[in-house]
Amino acid sequence: MEIVKVQIPVSSNEVEPMILVYNRSRKRQCFIPATKKHCEDFNGALKSFWWAEWNEKKKGYDTFIKPAPWQDW
Repeated sequence: MEIVKVQIPVSSNEVEPMILVYNRSRKRQCFIPATKKHCEDFNGALKSFWWAEWNEKKKGYDTFIKPAPWQDW
């Protein structure tokens, strides 16, 4: 489990906008669908920090545990 930054797009021309999720070093990053549920889960904040788990098999973050304190990165 590690702290990740979650960035919801402000606007997008994409049919299916994506949310960027990455760790501090950016060695692990992925995009997840900007579904209504994900946006609600992240409280609609454009940037937030979460405790999350990396899924090596999927090469992405797929479990968001709880909000983390604000980070300076």
